[in-house]
Amino acid sequence: MRQRRWLELLKDYDTNIQYHPGKANVVADALSKKSCMIAGIKVKEEIIRDLERLDIELYVRIQHGYWASLRVEPDLISRIKKAQKEDSEIWTIVENLDKQVEFYLDDDNVLWQGTRLVVPNDAALREALLTEAHSSPFFIHP
Repeated sequence: MRQRRWLELLKDYDTNIQYHPGKANVVADALSKKSCMIAGIKVKEEIIRDLERLDIELYVRIQHGYWASLRVEPDLISRIKKAQKEDSEIWTIVENLDKQVEFYLDDDNVLWQGTRLVVPNDAALREALLTEAHSSPFFIHP
């Protein structure tokens, strides 16, 4: 039905419509995903306004790049913390933090290397993190 309306609109013009299948039409794919991202931002603005009207103060911690855009499940964060505490390589780094320049612990005792989260060598945890990253509405790729 939608195509018929477009056909009626375009019939008076000298046009040449070309179909671009699948991955060849990356611009349309990126634009459609971008609209999902903008819709999410608008919802967040409305929530912030509602919180302000209720006199609720909102504190936002500084977050790093792409990590800040992930909608991480609360149990995923706790799994990363727990796995970091159980990983011997990570504990070696933590014990020598005073000698390390690029590593640091944040307020929640989570280890970072610069702006990147240190993820232990746990296949299930890494798979869960990648699944979360790729299912985020902020993930846009050609």
